[in-house]
Amino acid sequence: MPAQQNRRPRRSFLWLGWMSPLLGLLVVLAGWAFLTSAVQTERKLVESEAFTRVRGLTQAFEQQILGTLQQVDQITRFVAQGVAARNDRGALEALLRLALDGHPHLTGIAVTDAQGRVIASSGTMAQQQWQEHEAFRVHAQRVAAGLFIAKPDPGPIANRWTLQMSRRLGHESFDGVVLVATDPSYFTSFYNRDQLGEQGLVTFVGLDWVVRARRSGDRVWHGGPAGANSLANQIAKAASGTYQGSSNVDGVQRLLAYKTVTGYPFAVVTGLAEAEVFASHDRRRTRLMQVFGLASLALGLAFAGLHLMTRHLRRSQLAEQRARVQFEAASDASLDAFWILDAVRDAQGRVSDFRFAHCNDRGARLLRRPKSRIVGRLRSEVLGTFVEPGFFELFCRVMDSREPAETESRISTPEGQQLELMHQIVPVGDGVALTTRDISAARAREREVLASQQALREADQRVRLLTDNIPALISQFDAQGRIVFANRHCAELYGLDQKDLIGKTVLEVRGEEGWGQLRPHVERVLAGEAVSFESHNWLDGELHFFQQHYVPDLSAQGQVQGFYSVSMDVSALKKVERQLLALARTDTLTGLANRRLFDERLADALLRQQRSQRALALLFLDIDRFKGINDRLGHASGDAVLVEFAQRLKQAVRACDTVARLAGDEFVVLLEGLHDDGEAQGVAAKIVAAMQRPFELPTGTLEVTTSIGIGFHGGAELPPAALLNLADQALYEAKHAGRNTFRMVSAPAPLGD
Repeated sequence: MPAQQNRRPRRSFLWLGWMSPLLGLLVVLAGWAFLTSAVQTERKLVESEAFTRVRGLTQAFEQQILGTLQQVDQITRFVAQGVAARNDRGALEALLRLALDGHPHLTGIAVTDAQGRVIASSGTMAQQQWQEHEAFRVHAQRVAAGLFIAKPDPGPIANRWTLQMSRRLGHESFDGVVLVATDPSYFTSFYNRDQLGEQGLVTFVGLDWVVRARRSGDRVWHGGPAGANSLANQIAKAASGTYQGSSNVDGVQRLLAYKTVTGYPFAVVTGLAEAEVFASHDRRRTRLMQVFGLASLALGLAFAGLHLMTRHLRRSQLAEQRARVQFEAASDASLDAFWILDAVRDAQGRVSDFRFAHCNDRGARLLRRPKSRIVGRLRSEVLGTFVEPGFFELFCRVMDSREPAETESRISTPEGQQLELMHQIVPVGDGVALTTRDISAARAREREVLASQQALREADQRVRLLTDNIPALISQFDAQGRIVFANRHCAELYGLDQKDLIGKTVLEVRGEEGWGQLRPHVERVLAGEAVSFESHNWLDGELHFFQQHYVPDLSAQGQVQGFYSVSMDVSALKKVERQLLALARTDTLTGLANRRLFDERLADALLRQQRSQRALALLFLDIDRFKGINDRLGHASGDAVLVEFAQRLKQAVRACDTVARLAGDEFVVLLEGLHDDGEAQGVAAKIVAAMQRPFELPTGTLEVTTSIGIGFHGGAELPPAALLNLADQALYEAKHAGRNTFRMVSAPAPLGD
């Protein structure tokens, strides 16, 4: 019998030994499964990081595109407004050159009439007829409103694509369009190999699924179809997002992110080539597979050895020990106190108490006693006053209902610390499990939140005090344009109490005229754009000017929920500015126009001459031997001569003629609308004669003469500097002829005359 009893355990251990290879196989398979899962998890992480990166790139790309389109939008608005105020081609072309200035990515700009004929252009706008072009037709047929971006044109030169953008002229009637041309490759300048790699992708595509600009590596595409299937399906689901796909152009599989351009029927797409994204991951996976293959072989050999050593192990004891250790470890690792209590019943089967069957480390610390003085003891002798009365009945109710319960209590520790506790009781067999969490910190945080709210209210009062004492109009509006905050200066300006302003709109406060001024700027700021501008308003019979700044009020999700307004009364500054501008264009000694104002009027006069084909003349004068006057009589007398000379000069010419002092004793007279050179010579003779009468000075009488050079121009276009050179040459001849006379030099006639 003893031999049979010894044989049974040996057979069990032998059976366990024979199972070791199977256990080893399972471990290897589990290891391979874990490795495969880890590799897949890493791949998903790499993919997730790539999608995060490409989403960020798409956001930045969209901001660049949006900034460019808004810039062009502003330029076309500026030109459209300028077209209405300018009727001649020269002024329009000057306006167009001004619009192009500082925008190297814009290659040309033109204005057409209602028949598509170019009436003014600047830059490289070779085409003169636009009536058949898409950029013209959509406005002529009222298909598009606002800024329209056409499909790219290949252009007359190979590989020189052009992207046309246009805006309608005229509101009630169609007066033509403003056209802006740009190289579509500019929209792919965002491409950066450090961020997108060699096979990355940036695409600017219209929602008509025609590519405006696309780049991958060194390859650039324009004008082809793209995105009509996969991208269109994605945009139909959401305005922005990510997906995986391959290109029909190069067949590269990519991780892609897209986003529609805010306010425009376009989308931007950026992508990373999967081969480049996962290259490092694939190499690491290969190395891991090789290493784990060797490890699996070693593990197989180890389990083969274990097969010979495990015959005498007791599987059930090890399993029980492992389970116990795991349970203890999990329980002790918990951040909450945890106990298991078994019901103690009397002879009639009624619950009379509970006995502790388990206690974790945190539970022992909370009760201020070791586990050995808890486990195995009754609830009544361990808990004592730790819990409030009624817990025994609560335990019984949970056991009877088999439903968990929660409650809170407050205790004082032996150290005098007040603890707030939350208890959760759940039924476990013939007993309960009690989980207790110290919520003192959470409750303290709640009290801190209440204190923070009070602090916010006090901060609001301080902000109100601060804004009421800043010499500016400060207000806040909601998305419907209603006032939600206004400082004291706003109330004083409009003659209302601050509380009466709340809820009112700009129309109600400023009236129709004021709302008409502010409405375009309100619409822009509610579209998410910070706006700065000037406005005016009549107050107490005086015109006041205001410098205004509107800033969008964005929610946590980035949505515009209103805007802030800060306005400063700059009326006094405007007055000083006008005075300074007048001083900057006037000669302070004689009161005549100075060199700056003369240059402006000369340029304008030459433009008018080209339009009217009426001749003009430039008279260049100086005072004969003026240096000698200064040397003999002093600078005060010299200044008196200059003032008297200027007065006689103005009296000798028409009121419409420009008289200016360039420097020292140099004067010029600009005569416009002449029929022939005889008129200019007559004026010069009149001026020479006007100077013959002696000059009455404080120091005595003085004889003063002048020499005049006439530059006469009645032909083709002539630069201002060339006309000045003609007059200067003529003045030299007058000096050479003995002074106190005039000479004339005419501009050469065109070759065709």
